[in-house]
Amino acid sequence: MGDVTLYYHLLPFIEQNALYQAGNGQQLFSTASGQRVWTAQLKAFKAPHDPSRQDTFNLAYGWLEGGASLPWSCTSYAFNYQVFARRGGNVYDAAHWGTGLKLQTIQDGTSNTAFFAEKRMLCGSRGTLLFHGGWDANQTPMFAGLNVSAPPQIGVTDANCDWTRAHSFTAAGCQVAMGDGSVRNARSGISNTTWSRVVDPSDGQVLGNDW
Repeated sequence: MGDVTLYYHLLPFIEQNALYQAGNGQQLFSTASGQRVWTAQLKAFKAPHDPSRQDTFNLAYGWLEGGASLPWSCTSYAFNYQVFARRGGNVYDAAHWGTGLKLQTIQDGTSNTAFFAEKRMLCGSRGTLLFHGGWDANQTPMFAGLNVSAPPQIGVTDANCDWTRAHSFTAAGCQVAMGDGSVRNARSGISNTTWSRVVDPSDGQVLGNDW
């Protein structure tokens, strides 16, 4: 999963097989119907209440398209690094962008482990890029990779947005998708201890009463 996000591999399951097959299911630096895959706008990955001012983020790499600044597609949903990469790993180490976990091997159980959470498409000077892989963790759509115990940020603005955390789009709290498919609301006031247990798939700890 280092070159692309797991969202790329979900494409065949949301009727976007043409985008997936353009790169033979292996990489996104390809073209589908004249469009670069990483610029594709997909409604399924955007939350209606995301307050971001736009749904693309211009990013340039010297090795891509001659260093041109290109509009990468953004997403409103981030994945839990502790589940989909190496638990306790270093987000800046490419060797840690992989996981041996399966649903049946998550020690704490899928109902007690966060898989996905809301996150702004734009956060300060960074974008939450839909198809960006771990080779540049600063743009990858993740949470709990850095600042692991920090719970979702409530009342997020362009000025105070912390890109390392999940974000709430309303004052009611942040929507979190658990491994069993259920959705929970992480409210303001959830402790760092409880949140760290929610994102850790294998700590063996009971979630707090504030969850």
